[in-house]
Amino acid sequence: MGEEDYYLELCERPVHFEKANPVNCVFFDEANKQVFAVRSGGATGVVVKGPDDRNPISFRMEDKGEVKCIKFSLENKILAVQRTSKAVEFSNFIPDSSQLEYTQECKTKNANILGFCWTSSTEIVFITDQGVEFYQVLPEKRSLKLLKSQSLNVNWYLHCPESAVILLSTTVLGSVLQPFHFRAGTMTKLPKFEIELPAAPKSTKQSLSERDIAMATIYGQLYVLFLRHHSRASSSVGAEVVLYHLPREGACKKTHILKLGRTGKFALNVVDNLVVVHHQDTETSVIFDIKLRGEFDGTVTFHHPVLPARSIQPYQIPVAGPAPVTSQSPVPCKLYSSSWIVFQPDIIISASQGYLWNLQVKLQPIVNLLPDKGRLMDFLLQRKECKRVILAVCSQSGGSWAEPVQSAPPQAGADPGRDRPVRHVHPRAVGTYREEGDAPEVCGRCADGVHSLSEPVPGSSAALPARTRHQDAGPAQPLLHAAPAPAVPRAQRLQASGVSAVIPGELLPSCSPAVAGHVEGKVRPRFPCVSVCCARTHLGFSPATLDGE
Repeated sequence: MGEEDYYLELCERPVHFEKANPVNCVFFDEANKQVFAVRSGGATGVVVKGPDDRNPISFRMEDKGEVKCIKFSLENKILAVQRTSKAVEFSNFIPDSSQLEYTQECKTKNANILGFCWTSSTEIVFITDQGVEFYQVLPEKRSLKLLKSQSLNVNWYLHCPESAVILLSTTVLGSVLQPFHFRAGTMTKLPKFEIELPAAPKSTKQSLSERDIAMATIYGQLYVLFLRHHSRASSSVGAEVVLYHLPREGACKKTHILKLGRTGKFALNVVDNLVVVHHQDTETSVIFDIKLRGEFDGTVTFHHPVLPARSIQPYQIPVAGPAPVTSQSPVPCKLYSSSWIVFQPDIIISASQGYLWNLQVKLQPIVNLLPDKGRLMDFLLQRKECKRVILAVCSQSGGSWAEPVQSAPPQAGADPGRDRPVRHVHPRAVGTYREEGDAPEVCGRCADGVHSLSEPVPGSSAALPARTRHQDAGPAQPLLHAAPAPAVPRAQRLQASGVSAVIPGELLPSCSPAVAGHVEGKVRPRFPCVSVCCARTHLGFSPATLDGE
C-alpha cells in the first residue's frame, strides 16, 4: 500500500530517550507528558524529556533504594519520588530555594500508598488502599499540609490530569467507581456509579480490572471507557467498548457502545476526538466517531468503525550517531510491537527502542476510503485541520454530489456485527528489564508506566470488513445532556469553517434535521478538559479475559 492508503501515522519528530536496560528504568508522567530515565536509582543520573521540552532536565539523586514512582509537579517546581509504600520524598527545583529533601508519610495508620497524583504546582493527592489524602506542599517550609481526606477501601485508581478527576475502584468486585474532582485546594466527591460486568459462568469469579477501564475526553466531555468481553457462550460477537458520560453534576450514564468484532490484544488512543482502536494480532487499527449517527435504541447509541481497518503508516527510525555513514539506511520500526505502551490521549511509547510518538490522523486518505460524501463532510467538519481537505474535496466534486439514500433503520436486536475491539492495559514503570528475554516488561508496582504485553493471545484474525452506507442508517442520536440545536445546512457549516467561497449553494444539501442538530449541537464541557489522560492508567495491548481463544 502507498502512503495514500494509511490514515494513521506516527509523528515525524519523536522524543528519544535511553531505552530500558538492567541499570536504566523508564517512567512516564502523563500529567506533564514527560519520560524519566533513571539510572542506578538516580545515583548516576536522571534525564527528563517531554514532547515540548527544548532542553531536557538532568540531575542526580542519592540512591536510597528502588524507585517506584517519580513525577514533577506542574511547572516542574517540585519533584516527588516514591520508594516505599509508606512515604513520598520531595525535592524543590525552585531557584534560590532549599535543596534539602523532605518526606511525607501517609496519615492513615497501616495504609499503603498505591500512588500519587499532582493536581497543581503545589497540591498533591496520595491514593492509599484505605482512601485518599489531599495535601498542599509548602516548599519554603519543606513540609506538607493535609487539606482533606476520605476513607474508603480502594482496589486501584485512575487519574485524568486535564480534568483533575481521580477515579477509585471500590467493593470486592471493583465494579463500583467513586470519582473525585480536585480544584484550587478543594476536593469534591462526585456521585459514584457501577460498571455493568458481562455475564460469566458461575464457576468464574468476575471482577473489574483496572486494565479494562480508561478515562477520556471526547468532544469536550469526560467519559469512562469500559472494555467489555463476553463469555464464549454469549451470542455477542467479539468485545465492545462501553462509554459512560461522567458529568460534573448528576449521575454517570451509559451513552455509547462501540461494537467490536474481534478478540485478542487491543490498545486505544483518542486523537482529534476520534477513538482509535489498535488490534495487535492483525496489526491494524480502526477509528470511531461518536458524533456521527449510530443506531440508537432509546438509551444508548451503537457505533461501528468509520473506515475499514488499516495499519499505521510504516515508520523508519533514523540511524543514531553524529555523522552516520551514507550507506546506512533508516531502520524499520516494528509496529504494534509487544513492547509498545499506549497512553492517553495520543501517546505511544516503545521502552525497548527508546521512543515516544504522538499518533496522528491523516485526513486526505479518508476522502477515498469513505464513499458516502455526505457522511465524509460530517466527519471532516469535526476535525481540527479540515479546511484544506474540504476545499480539495469540493473542488474535485464539481457540484455533482447528491445526498445518499438512507435505508430503513435496522431492526431491534439485529446482530450489529462487523465491528472491532479495544483492550486497555495499565501503567506503572514504563520499562524494567526482564532477564529471561530481550524486551522490557511491565513492572507490577505503583510507578506510572508500562504493562507487559508479551504473552500471545490467540483470537479471530479475520479481516475487518468495511462498513457500507446502508449499515450506517438508523435513528438519529439525540444530544447528550444538552438541548438539541436547530438544524444547520451543511453548506452553512462549511461557510462557518471558512470554505464558503468555492462551494455552490446546491453542492452540499443538508442532512436530516435530526442528524444536523446532533452534528452541530455543542455540549458545553463540564470539566476544564483538553484531552484525555489517566495518570496512572494507560491503554496498551492486553489479552482478552474471557473471549480470547
